[in-house]
Amino acid sequence: MESGIAITAVSWILNNMEEKYGDCTFYADAVSGNIASRKILEHFGFDCVSHEADAFQRDELIRDIYHYKLQKYS
Repeated sequence: MESGIAITAVSWILNNMEEKYGDCTFYADAVSGNIASRKILEHFGFDCVSHEADAFQRDELIRDIYHYKLQKYS
């Protein structure tokens, strides 16, 4: 995966939080239509732990929400 702004930002956040707090659990959500965000989370080792059908709505747009979790141990 290319190292764009999102990859750099997520990497920085994960590394700094782990350095500051040691063992960490991170949570993230992504809507079904946002494939790039889901791929970035999976690239960093996030596991999809649950899925909510039709849980996101903006105007006429309805999407599923995927919930992710990552546990980091020092």
